Amino acid sequence: MTLKEIFLNLNGEILNSGNPGNRLLSADESRIHNYRSGISALIKQENRQYETSFFIELQAIYEQTNLPLLNIADTLCLFRKFIKNKEVFSCLRYCILKLGKKPFAQEAGFWGQFVYFLILGPRETFKSKQNLLNTFCKIAKQIFTSENYDKFNIFFGFILNHCQDSISKALVHYRIGANILGFVLTNQDLKNTKTLENLFSIIKKFNLDAEVYERFFIQFIKKERAPFVYDSKFFEFLELYLIKLPNKSLADFSTIDWEKLFFIYNCNRHIYDKIDPIDFTFLADSNALRFKTFRKEIIEKLLSNYGISYFFIRNFNESRLSYLELEWFKNVVQGKNLFYSNNLPFDLNKKIIHKFNTVSNDWRGEFQNNLYADEWNQSINNLSVTNGLIWSAFMFELKDLNYTNTVLHYIQTTGNTEFWVKVMIQLYKNGLRSNEHISEIMDYIDNQVFTLQRAINFKSKKISNLIEESNRWHLAMENTRYGKTFPLIKLPYSSISPFKYEENDKKFIIKQLKSNRELMFEGNALSHCVGSYTNKCMKFGSFIFSLRKLIDSEVPKEINLITIEINNNRIVQKKGKRNRFCKPFEDRIIKIWAKENGLS
Repeated sequence: MTLKEIFLNLNGEILNSGNPGNRLLSADESRIHNYRSGISALIKQENRQYETSFFIELQAIYEQTNLPLLNIADTLCLFRKFIKNKEVFSCLRYCILKLGKKPFAQEAGFWGQFVYFLILGPRETFKSKQNLLNTFCKIAKQIFTSENYDKFNIFFGFILNHCQDSISKALVHYRIGANILGFVLTNQDLKNTKTLENLFSIIKKFNLDAEVYERFFIQFIKKERAPFVYDSKFFEFLELYLIKLPNKSLADFSTIDWEKLFFIYNCNRHIYDKIDPIDFTFLADSNALRFKTFRKEIIEKLLSNYGISYFFIRNFNESRLSYLELEWFKNVVQGKNLFYSNNLPFDLNKKIIHKFNTVSNDWRGEFQNNLYADEWNQSINNLSVTNGLIWSAFMFELKDLNYTNTVLHYIQTTGNTEFWVKVMIQLYKNGLRSNEHISEIMDYIDNQVFTLQRAINFKSKKISNLIEESNRWHLAMENTRYGKTFPLIKLPYSSISPFKYEENDKKFIIKQLKSNRELMFEGNALSHCVGSYTNKCMKFGSFIFSLRKLIDSEVPKEINLITIEINNNRIVQKKGKRNRFCKPFEDRIIKIWAKENGLS
């Protein structure tokens, strides 16, 4: 006679007559009698009212199913669930019958864990819980063995309840990110688990850890969050990835990580074919599992080994490729030469593209002793692919980093890329070197060529004459009272509201300049050329702001400190009087303002 059968006999006798009779109990019967008495004593301490009805339900479920005899702690846990909602027995009975004779379903520990994680609100019914129970049973059949169910705590809690507490635990444990909040399972999600079952078959084949199953379920159960997983090629990709690379990496991957890795596979699976596992030994080192950079390191290795440009790799990793740049990226990943791509920003030759493809974040290959690494990194780290092509053109032709940075900074906000690349390379060859003149000369050229439609032969233009003309124009701009000579032009409004800041009893404001006259007055006050930026604001999306100190007096005053140019939600310039750099306190105020308004 099994211990469960002995329990049923003794429990039946107690329910019928209050005691097991006067007969002599065997050792096993005595043991079960003590077990039952222990449960009864604990129940009476908590809620004597429900003791009999609980043991009646317990008797019924043991008689009707193959539920193993639960230990005292798990039985007490079941009682606590029962007094909150009697439907707990219906849920338990349903899953026992669904899982049948699966090896893990024959173990009391599995059902103890099930009871512990199953949460039923006072008004919930078995029917309202049935879809979650169905999903649990489907996935349990796929992944559990008799020995590993105790490793799936988050999995139990997340599937059985999908409650806020289990989501929070998943967030903390897997660092998935706040986007999982508000993710609600629907009936359709719970019915369509075939894709997950296929994924779990692959995970099982490679004998991966429990947290990989849990993470995949949480990330991929909802099709809208990860549609790429429902592409049949994803299974091919995952198997190839697991063959080629150490599988410890899977535990730290987010949905975005998988999407990016699969995107590369979809463009060209041969990139993965050429992997040498020796190049990826850092993946097997647990100390190298740095959550924020891990996937980036893999992609960098994959693509750099295939000869993809640093600019493409960095911007792809940071999700900063524009639609057009993404098309160029697909082409080069497929093995095509960028030279033949459509809509390149200017007329490129193969030598410039070679320069673009071979740039790295190690400056030593380019310079010897005249440049520091941080200057090099500041130059290339935040460039888009388009600006990386412009940068490469200047560096290939001129090999002057300071000149390249200054000119590129200007081109980023004005457009007319092809014009500026040709002209500024030509002017460098004509002898233009001093950085203090470059921005002023480009402002002057912009006004002459694009505002006044004047043709200039830059090949024959002497730099000394150009500087003299630029200086005269700036002086005229500074001395002209803009409002008396030119009509008022209202500039496009930014959604950024005026920003007020106080520090050490001093008050400051940052506000937008909203007309050509305000630009001129700002330029006059700070002796720089922002007065000529009307065209930038009207045609190229720039917004100009002014940081000013507020003076409380009989007539309140504003003292102009710094002019700030914003383009595409980025601060592209911040200059004080005569183009000086910001002082520390000015920089601090601007950073606070930028953070508050989502500017980079």
